[in-house]
Amino acid sequence: MTRAPIPSSSPVAEIDLHNIASNWKALAKLGGSAETGAVVKANAYGLGAQKVSQHLYEAGCRTFFAAHIDEAIEVRKTVGSLALIFLFHGVQPDNVEAVIENDIVPVLNSLDQVQLWLKHNAPMPAALHVDTGMNRLGLQIKDLKQVQSTLPPNRIGWIMSHLACADTPNHPMNARQLELYKKVAAIWPHAEKSLSNTAGICLGSEYAFDLTRPGIGLYGGYARRDVFEPKNCVTITAPILSIIEPEPTIDASIGYGATYPVKPNQRLATIALGYADGALRALSNAGLVFIGGVPCPIVGRVSMDLITVDITNATSRTSVLDRVEFLGQHAHIDRQALAARTASYELLTSMGDRIKRVYYPSDGSGRE
Repeated sequence: MTRAPIPSSSPVAEIDLHNIASNWKALAKLGGSAETGAVVKANAYGLGAQKVSQHLYEAGCRTFFAAHIDEAIEVRKTVGSLALIFLFHGVQPDNVEAVIENDIVPVLNSLDQVQLWLKHNAPMPAALHVDTGMNRLGLQIKDLKQVQSTLPPNRIGWIMSHLACADTPNHPMNARQLELYKKVAAIWPHAEKSLSNTAGICLGSEYAFDLTRPGIGLYGGYARRDVFEPKNCVTITAPILSIIEPEPTIDASIGYGATYPVKPNQRLATIALGYADGALRALSNAGLVFIGGVPCPIVGRVSMDLITVDITNATSRTSVLDRVEFLGQHAHIDRQALAARTASYELLTSMGDRIKRVYYPSDGSGRE
């Protein structure tokens, strides 16, 4: 696979579209007979919704999920008229016309949205999102009789809900939500059923139903080695700007706030990457980068444009403008997220605009 030249002075994200498609296919296999969609909200988790949607469409994906109307319209323009595109946030007075015009399927989350959709008499059915325990978005169970009495069955094409604890496989809430969801879905037996995200797919076939909605698993997160081990999809590297060997005086320290003391015989590298680029401040004195496969800890506070790493154990040949891996095959996204006490979702979606995205295969054709 031909690699594009990498700018020597900037952080870069190399995004492997082939691996995203491979992860989608692996999750489709786990989902059995269910159709497998793709969640491409938040600019495909920071990796680029247009490129990702186009490549997944060419790989066979025909259903996509966005959160905001602008995202949904962008995907519609990218994949054409034959795909289904769902709008998680549903209809509002200021977007309902655009939803209809662009043939977007709204996910109705409240009685107000149900009434708005009914009022506009749109030609396509909507999806109902019923809250089975998340207590975030979704129609309440007590609302369902009113929905039955006002919204004709032919205006409802899908019944959806969302698992709160699927990333903890043995959590009792998973089974409770599954049973409640089955009861709700039985009210509209003609409608297709959709419950599972990536973690839900990994719970087993009984959670798959008719349509699954993988997100983070497409992009290399949520590894469950017993069930699903995604391929790495994004490698973020940045150059070393300077290397120093500071004197370990009594009060010598590294970075803002003097949170990390200089140690004897320590070799430090300053990297052109900071929290403006998605290297979360929570990785201060906690995260790792890799140089030539060698882990090098982040020391001192992450600042807006820079991080400092201890390269004492890296090869002595490490020099200015060598690139370090912040995310990738060695600096796995789940490992880095754990160090930051956050989720891999946040690491990806925090990726700043200064990071140049480079795509492979570069022509978007699916060929290598």
